Amino acid sequence: MRRRQLGYIMVPRRGILARRASGGDPDFASVVLLALNENGADGSTTFDDASTSDKALTANGNAQWDTAQAPTGLTSSGLFDGVGDSITTPDSVDWDLPGDFTVEIWFRPTALPANYAHLIGSDGGSVPVIIYVRNSTNSGRIEAWDSGSALLMQGGTTSAGGAFYAVAWTRSGSDNSLYLDGTRVATATASTSIAPTGSMGLGRGPSAANWDFNGHLAAARITKGVARYTGASYSVPMLPLPTS
Repeated sequence: MRRRQLGYIMVPRRGILARRASGGDPDFASVVLLALNENGADGSTTFDDASTSDKALTANGNAQWDTAQAPTGLTSSGLFDGVGDSITTPDSVDWDLPGDFTVEIWFRPTALPANYAHLIGSDGGSVPVIIYVRNSTNSGRIEAWDSGSALLMQGGTTSAGGAFYAVAWTRSGSDNSLYLDGTRVATATASTSIAPTGSMGLGRGPSAANWDFNGHLAAARITKGVARYTGASYSVPMLPLPTS
Protein backbone atom coordinates (compact mmCIF):
# COMPACT_ATOMS: atom_id res chain seq x y z
CA MET A 1 0.00 0.00 0.00
CA ARG A 2 1.14 3.55 -0.66
CA ARG A 3 1.69 6.34 1.78
CA ARG A 4 2.44 9.90 0.82
CA GLN A 5 2.91 13.30 2.40
CA LEU A 6 1.88 16.11 0.08
CA GLY A 7 3.87 19.31 -0.46
CA TYR A 8 2.06 22.34 0.90
CA ILE A 9 2.57 26.02 1.71
CA MET A 10 2.19 26.74 5.42
CA VAL A 11 -0.41 29.31 6.45
CA PRO A 12 -1.91 30.06 9.90
CA ARG A 13 -5.47 28.92 10.73
CA ARG A 14 -7.15 29.50 14.07
CA GLY A 15 -4.04 28.83 16.09
CA ILE A 16 -3.02 25.68 14.20
CA LEU A 17 -1.12 25.13 11.00
CA ALA A 18 -2.98 24.68 7.76
CA ARG A 19 -1.68 23.84 4.32
CA ARG A 20 -2.68 24.97 0.89
CA ALA A 21 -2.50 22.40 -1.89
CA SER A 22 0.00 23.27 -4.60
CA GLY A 23 -2.07 21.20 -7.02
CA GLY A 24 -4.70 18.48 -7.00
CA ASP A 25 -4.74 15.41 -4.80
CA PRO A 26 -2.43 12.69 -6.19
CA ASP A 27 -4.39 10.14 -4.13
CA PHE A 28 -7.82 11.31 -5.21
CA ALA A 29 -8.53 8.06 -7.09
CA SER A 30 -8.38 6.31 -3.70
CA VAL A 31 -10.93 8.63 -2.05
CA VAL A 32 -14.18 6.68 -1.51
CA LEU A 33 -16.07 9.43 0.33
CA LEU A 34 -15.72 13.22 0.26
CA ALA A 35 -18.71 14.92 1.88
CA LEU A 36 -19.52 18.26 3.52
CA ASN A 37 -16.69 19.76 1.51
CA GLU A 38 -18.73 22.33 -0.43
CA ASN A 39 -20.46 25.58 0.54
CA GLY A 40 -24.09 24.62 1.03
CA ALA A 41 -26.95 27.10 1.18
CA ASP A 42 -28.21 27.86 4.68
CA GLY A 43 -30.98 25.42 5.63
CA SER A 44 -30.47 23.19 2.57
CA THR A 45 -30.70 19.43 3.09
CA THR A 46 -28.93 18.56 -0.17
CA PHE A 47 -25.49 17.06 0.32
CA ASP A 48 -22.98 15.84 -2.27
CA ASP A 49 -20.30 13.19 -2.33
CA ALA A 50 -17.44 14.65 -4.38
CA SER A 51 -15.50 11.37 -4.62
CA THR A 52 -15.31 9.63 -8.00
CA SER A 53 -17.99 7.16 -6.89
CA ASP A 54 -20.46 10.03 -6.29
CA LYS A 55 -22.49 8.16 -3.68
CA ALA A 56 -26.02 9.22 -2.81
CA LEU A 57 -26.21 11.04 0.53
CA THR A 58 -29.44 11.25 2.53
CA ALA A 59 -30.15 13.84 5.22
CA ASN A 60 -32.06 12.41 8.19
CA GLY A 61 -33.86 14.25 10.96
CA ASN A 62 -32.97 17.93 10.96
CA ALA A 63 -29.50 17.61 9.43
CA GLN A 64 -28.91 20.67 7.26
CA TRP A 65 -26.38 23.19 6.04
CA ASP A 66 -25.67 26.08 8.40
CA THR A 67 -23.80 29.27 7.49
CA ALA A 68 -23.48 30.40 11.11
CA GLN A 69 -20.47 28.13 11.68
CA ALA A 70 -17.79 26.98 9.24
CA PRO A 71 -14.12 26.03 9.36
CA THR A 72 -11.66 28.34 7.64
CA GLY A 73 -11.91 27.94 3.87
CA LEU A 74 -15.62 27.08 3.83
CA THR A 75 -18.68 29.27 4.36
CA SER A 76 -20.99 26.61 5.80
CA SER A 77 -20.99 23.25 7.57
CA GLY A 78 -23.41 20.47 8.42
CA LEU A 79 -25.59 21.14 11.48
CA PHE A 80 -26.68 18.24 13.71
CA ASP A 81 -28.87 18.86 16.76
CA GLY A 82 -28.06 15.64 18.64
CA VAL A 83 -31.53 14.12 18.26
CA GLY A 84 -31.86 11.77 15.31
CA ASP A 85 -29.82 13.84 12.84
CA SER A 86 -27.43 12.15 10.43
CA ILE A 87 -26.27 11.99 6.83
CA THR A 88 -26.12 8.45 5.50
CA THR A 89 -25.09 6.54 2.41
CA PRO A 90 -25.76 2.82 1.84
CA ASP A 91 -23.52 -0.09 2.76
CA SER A 92 -20.69 -0.56 0.27
CA VAL A 93 -17.49 -2.57 -0.15
CA ASP A 94 -15.80 0.82 -0.11
CA TRP A 95 -16.24 0.84 3.68
CA ASP A 96 -14.25 -2.40 4.00
CA LEU A 97 -10.74 -1.33 5.02
CA PRO A 98 -8.41 -4.35 4.93
CA GLY A 99 -5.15 -2.40 4.72
CA ASP A 100 -3.90 1.17 4.81
CA PHE A 101 -6.44 3.99 5.08
CA THR A 102 -7.09 7.54 6.23
CA VAL A 103 -10.37 8.71 7.74
CA GLU A 104 -10.68 12.39 8.60
CA ILE A 105 -13.35 14.91 9.47
CA TRP A 106 -13.67 18.44 10.91
CA PHE A 107 -16.03 18.88 13.86
CA ARG A 108 -17.24 21.50 16.30
CA PRO A 109 -19.24 20.20 19.29
CA THR A 110 -22.08 22.36 20.53
CA ALA A 111 -22.20 20.22 23.66
CA LEU A 112 -20.25 17.21 24.83
CA PRO A 113 -22.41 14.07 24.84
CA ALA A 114 -23.73 12.32 27.91
CA ASN A 115 -22.40 9.04 26.53
CA TYR A 116 -20.80 8.72 23.09
CA ALA A 117 -21.27 10.72 19.91
CA HIS A 118 -20.31 9.40 16.50
CA LEU A 119 -18.65 11.65 13.99
CA ILE A 120 -18.22 9.20 11.11
CA GLY A 121 -18.85 5.49 11.01
CA SER A 122 -21.24 2.62 10.57
CA ASP A 123 -24.74 3.96 11.07
CA GLY A 124 -26.74 0.77 11.39
CA GLY A 125 -24.40 -2.20 11.63
CA SER A 126 -23.03 -4.12 14.56
CA VAL A 127 -19.46 -3.05 13.85
CA PRO A 128 -18.63 0.57 14.65
CA VAL A 129 -16.29 2.47 12.41
CA ILE A 130 -13.99 4.97 12.69
CA ILE A 131 -14.11 8.07 14.92
CA TYR A 132 -16.05 8.98 18.05
CA VAL A 133 -16.02 11.89 20.42
CA ARG A 134 -16.18 10.69 24.03
CA ASN A 135 -18.33 11.87 26.92
CA SER A 136 -17.62 14.69 29.31
CA THR A 137 -16.29 12.34 32.01
CA ASN A 138 -13.33 11.69 29.70
CA SER A 139 -12.68 15.37 28.95
CA GLY A 140 -14.17 15.24 25.46
CA ARG A 141 -11.59 12.79 24.14
CA ILE A 142 -11.71 11.38 20.65
CA GLU A 143 -11.66 7.65 20.04
CA ALA A 144 -11.14 5.14 17.26
CA TRP A 145 -12.98 1.82 17.39
CA ASP A 146 -11.83 -1.24 15.49
CA SER A 147 -13.84 -4.16 14.15
CA GLY A 148 -15.51 -6.22 16.85
CA SER A 149 -16.70 -3.14 18.73
CA ALA A 150 -13.33 -2.76 20.44
CA LEU A 151 -11.80 0.54 21.55
CA LEU A 152 -8.50 0.89 19.72
CA MET A 153 -7.26 4.39 20.57
CA GLN A 154 -8.28 7.30 22.77
CA GLY A 155 -6.67 10.69 23.27
CA GLY A 156 -6.78 14.43 22.96
CA THR A 157 -9.12 16.88 24.64
CA THR A 158 -11.94 18.86 23.04
CA SER A 159 -14.36 21.44 24.36
CA ALA A 160 -17.75 22.65 23.23
CA GLY A 161 -18.64 25.90 21.50
CA GLY A 162 -15.19 26.86 20.23
CA ALA A 163 -13.36 26.42 16.95
CA PHE A 164 -13.48 23.45 14.60
CA TYR A 165 -11.18 20.52 15.26
CA ALA A 166 -9.54 18.38 12.58
CA VAL A 167 -9.44 14.70 13.52
CA ALA A 168 -7.90 11.85 11.55
CA TRP A 169 -7.24 8.13 11.93
CA THR A 170 -4.59 6.57 9.70
CA ARG A 171 -3.32 3.03 9.35
CA SER A 172 -0.02 2.16 7.69
CA GLY A 173 0.57 -1.58 7.82
CA SER A 174 -0.22 -2.36 11.46
CA ASP A 175 0.63 1.13 12.73
CA ASN A 176 -2.45 3.14 13.68
CA SER A 177 -2.36 6.82 14.58
CA LEU A 178 -5.09 9.10 15.89
CA TYR A 179 -4.58 12.82 15.29
CA LEU A 180 -6.22 15.95 16.65
CA ASP A 181 -5.45 19.23 14.85
CA GLY A 182 -2.45 17.61 13.20
CA THR A 183 -0.85 16.24 16.37
CA ARG A 184 -0.77 12.52 17.08
CA VAL A 185 -2.60 11.88 20.35
CA ALA A 186 -2.69 8.07 20.37
CA THR A 187 -1.18 5.05 18.64
CA ALA A 188 -1.99 1.36 18.43
CA THR A 189 -0.78 -1.75 16.67
CA ALA A 190 -3.54 -3.54 14.77
CA SER A 191 -4.07 -4.81 11.25
CA THR A 192 -7.48 -6.47 11.55
CA SER A 193 -9.65 -5.74 8.53
CA ILE A 194 -12.39 -3.24 9.30
CA ALA A 195 -15.62 -4.36 7.67
CA PRO A 196 -18.72 -2.39 8.72
CA THR A 197 -22.05 -4.13 8.13
CA GLY A 198 -24.31 -1.11 7.80
CA SER A 199 -24.60 2.18 6.00
CA MET A 200 -21.97 4.86 6.46
CA GLY A 201 -23.23 7.65 8.67
CA LEU A 202 -22.08 11.12 9.61
CA GLY A 203 -23.26 12.36 13.00
CA ARG A 204 -24.92 9.20 14.26
CA GLY A 205 -23.90 5.81 15.62
CA PRO A 206 -25.50 2.37 15.39
CA SER A 207 -29.21 2.94 16.05
CA ALA A 208 -28.64 4.53 19.46
CA ALA A 209 -30.30 7.91 19.91
CA ASN A 210 -27.99 8.94 22.74
CA TRP A 211 -24.99 8.50 20.42
CA ASP A 212 -26.07 11.30 18.09
CA PHE A 213 -23.67 14.19 17.58
CA ASN A 214 -24.67 17.71 18.63
CA GLY A 215 -22.71 20.28 16.66
CA HIS A 216 -21.24 20.97 13.23
CA LEU A 217 -19.36 18.67 10.85
CA ALA A 218 -17.36 19.47 7.71
CA ALA A 219 -14.98 17.90 5.19
CA ALA A 220 -15.44 14.18 5.80
CA ARG A 221 -12.98 12.16 3.72
CA ILE A 222 -12.17 8.44 3.58
CA THR A 223 -9.11 7.43 1.57
CA LYS A 224 -8.85 3.67 1.06
CA GLY A 225 -5.41 2.14 0.59
CA VAL A 226 -3.42 5.25 1.53
CA ALA A 227 -2.04 6.37 4.89
CA ARG A 228 -1.83 10.12 4.28
CA TYR A 229 -0.27 10.97 7.65
CA THR A 230 2.25 8.75 9.46
CA GLY A 231 4.50 10.93 11.62
CA ALA A 232 4.13 12.54 15.03
CA SER A 233 2.38 15.48 13.38
CA TYR A 234 1.17 16.73 10.01
CA SER A 235 0.11 20.06 8.55
CA VAL A 236 -3.67 20.21 8.56
CA PRO A 237 -5.02 20.63 4.99
CA MET A 238 -6.57 23.89 3.90
CA LEU A 239 -10.27 23.56 3.09
CA PRO A 240 -11.98 22.79 0.84
CA LEU A 241 -10.15 19.54 0.21
CA PRO A 242 -9.13 18.88 -3.42
CA THR A 243 -11.81 17.31 -5.63
CA SER A 244 -9.46 15.96 -8.29
